[in-house]
Amino acid sequence: MKRTKPPKAVAENIDIALFIKTLPLIFKLTRQKPRKEVFILSELRKKMKMDLELRGYSPITVKNYLEHVSRFSKHFNQSPELLGEDDIREYLYHCITEKKLSEGSVNAIYSGLKFFHTKTLSRGWNLDKLSPMKEPKKLPVVLSQSEVKAILE
Repeated sequence: MKRTKPPKAVAENIDIALFIKTLPLIFKLTRQKPRKEVFILSELRKKMKMDLELRGYSPITVKNYLEHVSRFSKHFNQSPELLGEDDIREYLYHCITEKKLSEGSVNAIYSGLKFFHTKTLSRGWNLDKLSPMKEPKKLPVVLSQSEVKAILE
């Protein structure tokens, strides 16, 4: 490890011994490594995680779906198994209007809650009440002939 000299202002204003004692604290505050989040898995969370992994979902999708259900549960301060389709509708509406999430984000939440509701809890899913958002179709950018010529020249 390369040693560096303390800045002049620091060396002049405080005792070197005191500076050396506080150096580990300064280093800790400025160079903290991100901590791994530790989740205490409830039985329901374990079941959903297992259902997702048995169906071959990617680790990122598993993490995201579990997070979506966790946020849904925290929004109502209740276990997600006690919440129904009307609560899901209300939460999705909250995500659209209050959180201002994009169509893709809302659809990801929708998919996570649908998986939880239908696969983990083995309940029905009323498509008349709940359906994914339509995402706007984007047209490709088409260059004019003069723009193509300008690029090729």
